[in-house]
Amino acid sequence: MMVLSMALVLVGSLIGPWGGITTVIIGRALQGLGTALVPVAMSVMRDELPGHRMSGELSHSLAQL
Repeated sequence: MMVLSMALVLVGSLIGPWGGITTVIIGRALQGLGTALVPVAMSVMRDELPGHRMSGELSHSLAQL
């Protein structure tokens, strides 16, 4: 699911600049669908990581956005 999400972001980033306003809108929509799983990833990190590592890892993953 996460790989599919990142694939949507990639496809949206690639097709956005190829044409007119229609492809920009479609590309941005795909990027929005892909980044909708960021809160899911954060909740998985909260569940799986020990408490002393959670804040550092969470801030590291958010900095990559």
